[in-house]
This record gives sequence, C-alpha cells and structure tokens, in this order.
Amino acid sequence: MLRDFVWHGRQVRDVEDLREALVALPIEIQDETLTDFQQLYQRARDGGFAKAVLDEARFHDIDPELPELFAEMKSHLERVMWTFLHRRDEYWDGAHVIWKVDKVTGSNQWTSRPGLPRRPGPVDESVVASLKQTLIEYFSKHEARGRRCQIEAYRRDGEEIFYAYPEDYKMPVSAYVGETLQPKTAQFVFEIIFRHIDAKGQLDIHVEGDTVSPGTLQVLFAKAVLKEDIDEDYDPALPSYDLQPLLSRYFAFDWPDDTGIESVLIKSLRIRIEGERFQRLTVEADPDGMPEAVYDLLEPATKALPPATLVADQVGLSVVFKKTPIDRRRTRLVIITAPHTCRMQRDAKGDQIMRMLERSGIAVPARTDTNDASGKA
Repeated sequence: MLRDFVWHGRQVRDVEDLREALVALPIEIQDETLTDFQQLYQRARDGGFAKAVLDEARFHDIDPELPELFAEMKSHLERVMWTFLHRRDEYWDGAHVIWKVDKVTGSNQWTSRPGLPRRPGPVDESVVASLKQTLIEYFSKHEARGRRCQIEAYRRDGEEIFYAYPEDYKMPVSAYVGETLQPKTAQFVFEIIFRHIDAKGQLDIHVEGDTVSPGTLQVLFAKAVLKEDIDEDYDPALPSYDLQPLLSRYFAFDWPDDTGIESVLIKSLRIRIEGERFQRLTVEADPDGMPEAVYDLLEPATKALPPATLVADQVGLSVVFKKTPIDRRRTRLVIITAPHTCRMQRDAKGDQIMRMLERSGIAVPARTDTNDASGKA
C-alpha cells in the first residue's frame, strides 16, 4: 500500500519514486488504484465536476463552507481528490451524473419536447421503478435488448434527471484471462438521459450513438412519469389549449351550424391545485340527461379552496353529432390535456371539433407567421 509514501514537499512532476511504489504493489491493487486515478484525472480536466459537487452539497445542505474551501484549493485535481477522499459516500455519485449531464448541455444531441403536462407527484422509488419497467418492456419486446436496466434519479434547481442504463446487445471482445488472451462476450449498456423541467413542462432527452427514436422515448417517459398519454409526433405549430373557462358551470361551447354538432358535454374534469405541490383532483360523471353533473361533483369538492389556486389541466368531452341516414356513429370522445395535447380521431368530424374548440376559445391556434418584433421576416 501507499500509506508510508511521503507525499508532502514534492514537486508536481516528481513522480518517479511514486511510479516505482505503484509498480511494486500487487497486481489487483495496482489495477484498482490506477482505475481510481483515471477517474480522478478525467473529472479534474476542467471545473465541471467541482461545480457539480458544489451543486450536490447545496441541494443536500451538506458542507455550507465548501465553496470557501474549494476557493482556497490550488487546482481542480485537489478539489476532486478531496471529494473522493472525504465525501465519496455523500455526493460523489450524484455529482458524477450531474457532471455527465452538463457535459452534453448545449449540444445538438438534445431533443426537447415542450408543452407537456405537469408532473403529478414527487420523484420517489415508485416513479423510478415505473420508468425502469416501462423501458424494459419496450426494449425487450421491440429490440430484443434492455432486459435489464438501472436508473439513477437526481434533482437539481428545478430539474429532475433520470440517467438510464439499459442493457445493450452482447458484443465480442478480446480479454486476458490470466496469461491467456481469449475471446469473450461482453454485456454493454447504452445510456439515456431524461431531463424534466416541471415548471416549463419540458422534457429533454439525450441518447448518444443510438438509433432509438426520441419521440418513442418521450411517449414512454410521459406514460411512466407524467402519467399521461401523448402523441409521438410533435409539431411546434400545434395549437395550445386554455381550459380555465371550463371551471365555470355557466361556460357554453359554441359552434357554427355547418359543423353538424348537436351537443358538447363534459364527462370529466381534472384540476391541479396551485400552491399544493403534487395535488390533483379529477371528477367524472355521466352527463347524459344531466349536462352539469360534473359541476355538481366539482363545486362541493373545491368549496374550501381559493378559486385562484384551481387550474384546469385536463377535460374529457363527449361531442354528439346530428343523426344522418349514413352515419350511425354519432358520439366522439375528446380528451384535452393542457397545454398542447388533444386526443381524438383525426378525420372530417375531428376537423369540425377543432372548429368548435377554436370558436369556443378553448383551442388557441398556433402562430404561423415568421415575423419578428421589428416586423422583418
């Protein structure tokens, strides 16, 4: 071991006797020590890892004096080594994930999906387990890989980071077994970073060197973590939806006569309670014969809550079309989730429903012009 090695009073490049001491160690200890040194060197090449350590210390409210301590140190290597020796169990792993995320921040390999629903609950073991199982089921079924998966979840400055390591295909490699070089089969992983910003309703995904569709991953994440079904194809020119007017039982849908619509009834309404993190309320009722049945349930349930804290973020509609000799299917179910998701059949009747939603002020068409504030194209 190197416990008796004299470290103090040495010049930076005075390493020959250290090299001799390392070579004299048993092979197993040499390998472990050199692996640690490689990790330390990689993390000390710039200030990114030290910054990630400070982020983790601040988030966990550990070592409030750490910024001053790091400022007194002479190099990033010293800061990384201090963390490795003194705080490896506290926030080494978390800083490692944040550091890897920061390394790709700003690269063109991030795929962003704005306009997603708010997250319904905290990030806990059940959320991580749900995402893990969702990824395993998808990759094992569709790509014959990913039967095992590990996910590391961390939170930083309003961002939730899920770093996933699904099992990749087995690959042949050559490795020494004792003194003999032999062909082996290695089970590698591929890496997926999910970065969710709840306040923006935005999901960023980074998959390095893989061909899996980001749109598919967005759908899987939304289902497992956000508890929502979203469309895989995202168009930034999609309309947005304002559901707040639906909180009033006196709201009336409006449509032109030529749409063929006979009635629009609310079957379900979901409310997010602002100021009470992770709380949502959903009411469902059969509106047939009782058009305001949903409000008969909603109003008593929210009576004690300030109206300003209630945010409508999902509605289920039953749209009934007028009877015709050739059309026996008169009712369409529409599920709208603010701000950008509308699930319904896309056809001529779907187009008429969109006309009704726009005329009622629920759907706000996306801007199609490309002019900036100065009026220049």
